Amino acid sequence: MILSQMERTSRGQKSPTRKTSTTMNYHPTPPTTPTLPLLLPKNPPPNDDHHDGPPAQDVLHFVTPNDSIRSLSLAYGIPIPALRKSNNIYSDHLLQARRTVLIPGEYYKGGVSLSPRPVEGEEEEIRKGKVRRWMMGCKVAEYDLALLYLDQAAWDVQAAIEAFREDEAWERAHPLEADGKATKKNMEAKSARNVGMRRFVGSSSSSSSGGPGRAPG
Repeated sequence: MILSQMERTSRGQKSPTRKTSTTMNYHPTPPTTPTLPLLLPKNPPPNDDHHDGPPAQDVLHFVTPNDSIRSLSLAYGIPIPALRKSNNIYSDHLLQARRTVLIPGEYYKGGVSLSPRPVEGEEEEIRKGKVRRWMMGCKVAEYDLALLYLDQAAWDVQAAIEAFREDEAWERAHPLEADGKATKKNMEAKSARNVGMRRFVGSSSSSSSGGPGRAPG
């Protein structure tokens, strides 16, 4: 009796319906920082800075007891072979025999010497260096003669050397008629006043006289 009453009671009650969740568990992905592709050239151009544009002016370095070929190469950023070639120094110990070395502007763009200036000044040292180069190129030890040719060539050493060689060739082809055949000793003893005048004065006098012109001694 009691059991049947319980059955009726249970039947009269509605069983609760289960609600099924249709939503899925969603786990969002954390944001990531976007990366850009690294843009690098595949074949970077070689470093040829000393060939960009016209070369800078050459610089004169005044040698000190602490200088060496290696230290000058590092200071001016010039390769050691180029430094040796520009100054005809093929042995490092010969550097201290020099008062100056030339720093080619092809490699050094600073335009300013890194050495202390001498007492006489850089311009005077450059002037004396050109005189020495002319004497060595012409194998002539006369200082006044070097000044004459360099002054007339606007201190262009190569032009002054070529002018001297042309005058020497002309004098060998046109020996002095009044003084006889010039000897080698007389050629070396020529004064700065009458040497080289064929190029600058003698040509006009020769055209007026009809013969090879020579300036009087």
